This record gives sequence, structure tokens and C-alpha cells, in this order.
Amino acid sequence: MTDATPYRTPPPALQKLLDAPLPPGLSISPDSEKLLQMKRPARPTIAEVAAEELKLAGRRISQQFCGSRVSWYCGMALQRLPPLGAPLPATGAGAAAPAAATVGGLPSPLRAGGVSWSHDSSIGTFTHLDLEGAAGTKGLRLYALVAASGQAHAVELPLPLSSVLASSQVHLWFLMLMLLLLLLLFLR
Repeated sequence: MTDATPYRTPPPALQKLLDAPLPPGLSISPDSEKLLQMKRPARPTIAEVAAEELKLAGRRISQQFCGSRVSWYCGMALQRLPPLGAPLPATGAGAAAPAAATVGGLPSPLRAGGVSWSHDSSIGTFTHLDLEGAAGTKGLRLYALVAASGQAHAVELPLPLSSVLASSQVHLWFLMLMLLLLLLLFLR
């Protein structure tokens, strides 16, 4: 591009297509009675794209010690589904699907990932990358979503989390194990 060539924007139809919201990420609970809908941002911000990253053994790691090319969820809603084997609700002009309720207690702005459910579907877990919190709260945090209330709560852990290996199922199992151990200690 030369200095004489001005910056050009795409035609409005193409811009509308690029700005369209992405379909939500979905996570169905093991009992198939809850559906977690996770909103995705349309595109990363310029700051996210321009952020410095470390390269270690073929992995790209951001300064916050998480994968630098990770997609995040920016909103969550929980929807109750009819039990398996129950007749489906009527469809047609006047029929409405069960409404999804926005999950309460989410940090703002939300950068969630690593969603998983407990075996009995009562609790969902996810991680949140806090880039804007106070010095002691920045970093990756674990949250528990109580399915009965639709409320998310931060889980205080003795050690900081790292999502460098978040694509590994072992990492997710470790998070679930830690949450269950904390709940057992709390219920005693």
C-alpha cells in the first residue's frame, strides 16, 4: 500500500456480515436438563491482537500466562430443558421455547472459558481471565455456577491457576476435582 492509496472500508453488506454476532457456545449438563448458552464476541479487540506474547515449545503464551490465541465467552445464560422422554413443547406461531435466564454474579467484563459440569449437573465450573482487577485479583480465576439458582460465585484457591494447557482434558478434570474438594471442606 502506498501513501497515495487511502484506507478503504468494505461495502456495507460485507461489513454487516463481519459484524454479525457469532452463534453461542453451548454446554449441556450430564442430566440433559440444563443448557448453558455462552455468548462469544464477534472479533478480538485491537489490543488483544497487538498484545505481546511469549513463544515456548510451540505454544503462544500471553503475558497473563494463558494461551494467547484463545477464544473467550463474554456472556452466559442458563436454560432449563424438558426431562428426557418428556413430550416436547408445542411448536407453532403461539408456542415459545423455555426462556434462558442470564447467569447472575458474573464478573464484568467476562472472559470465560474451560466450562465443565459436575457429574450430578448441580454445579458448572468455568475460568475467568481478570485483566482489570486490583493487583491481587488479576489473573485466571475459577468460578462455580450453581444450577439451581443460576448464580456464579468466585472460588478462592490457595494457588493461582494457569490456562497454558487449558486445551487438555486433564486440566479440566483437575479444576473439577479442586472444586469438589473445596465444596467437601466447606460442607463439613
